[in-house]
Amino acid sequence: TWKFEIAGDNVSILISDEIKKCIYKELQSCHQSIVVITAFCKQNALEFMQKNCNETIKDKTLIVRFQLKDIINGATDLQIYEYCKSHEWKMYAYFDLHAKMYIFDDKNGVIGSANLTNKGILLEEGGNLEMAEKCEVDETDIQRVNCLIKGSVEMDDRIYSIMKAEALDKMKNRTSSELGWSKRITDLFRPVENMLFVNDFPEYDTAKESLGQKIEFLEMSKGESLTEIQQAFSLCRAYRWLLELLQKHGGEMYFGEITVELHSALVNDPKPYRKDVKVLLARLLEWTQELECKEVIVDRPRHSQRVRLSQKVN
Repeated sequence: TWKFEIAGDNVSILISDEIKKCIYKELQSCHQSIVVITAFCKQNALEFMQKNCNETIKDKTLIVRFQLKDIINGATDLQIYEYCKSHEWKMYAYFDLHAKMYIFDDKNGVIGSANLTNKGILLEEGGNLEMAEKCEVDETDIQRVNCLIKGSVEMDDRIYSIMKAEALDKMKNRTSSELGWSKRITDLFRPVENMLFVNDFPEYDTAKESLGQKIEFLEMSKGESLTEIQQAFSLCRAYRWLLELLQKHGGEMYFGEITVELHSALVNDPKPYRKDVKVLLARLLEWTQELECKEVIVDRPRHSQRVRLSQKVN
C-alpha cells in the first residue's frame, strides 16, 4: 500500500522528507543500539543522528563504503572516522557497499535509497528524491547484518592515518584519472566473504562486453577502461570469495566443487537453481581470465576446469 503522507505509525512507504522524520522518531524511542549501513556518509548527517539519539545508546555502528573516489568527489567526508571515534561510534569500511539501511534496537528498520548525507535525508534544500520503507526486522535480518559487519573492516587509527595521507595527496595532486586506493590499502581490506548474492556477480559474459555499459556489480558507470574494471574486479565480493575458498581448500579446486560451495554461499531467497549457479561461476572465471588476475590460474587439464592459486594470497 502506498501512503504519501506522514500520518503516524501506519506509514510503510516514505518519500524524501518523511525519511528524515521517521529516522528522527526512531532515534527518540531507541535505547540500546543503532546500525547505519550507507554507501555515502557526510559528517553533518552523522551529527544529525548523534545529536538526536538518546544518551542511553551505547552500541552505535556505522558501515560505509569509504572508497577513495567517494571522498575525492565529496560524496563521503574523510573526517567521519574522527567524528565516530570522538562520539563512540564503531566505524567499518566495505568497499563494495551499496545498501542503505537504518536499524534501531534490532527491531525497527528504515531501508531504501537514502544515504546518510545532507541530500539523502534532506538536511538541506534541493535534496534528492529518495524512497524508503519502514519495517520490522527479525532475527534472520540481524544475522545477515552481523555477517555484513564481520565481512567489513573495522577502522582504527593506523588504517585511517594511511588512508588519510593517501587521500590528501590524491586531492592535492589529481594527475591520474584512476581514483582507487593503492595496493598498500587494498591489501588491508581483505574481509572474509561469508555470504553472497546473485547481483555480486558479473551481468555480462565477458568484461569486454561491459565496456561502455553500466556495470552494476562493480558499481561503475559506463566509460571505464579495462584497467579500471580490473582494479574494481580485484576488490569485488565474488572474486575475494573465490580467493578465500581456494585458500581454504589447499589452493586448487575443480569447477564442480566450486559450484557446490557457491550454491551454499548464496543467500538469495529463493536460492538459484544449480544450472544458474554454474552460469554465475562461469562468468566469474571468464572475467578472471580476461582481466588477467595474477592470483588465479584457470586451466583444463582434463575435462573439467581447474582453478588454482598462483601464489599465496595474504
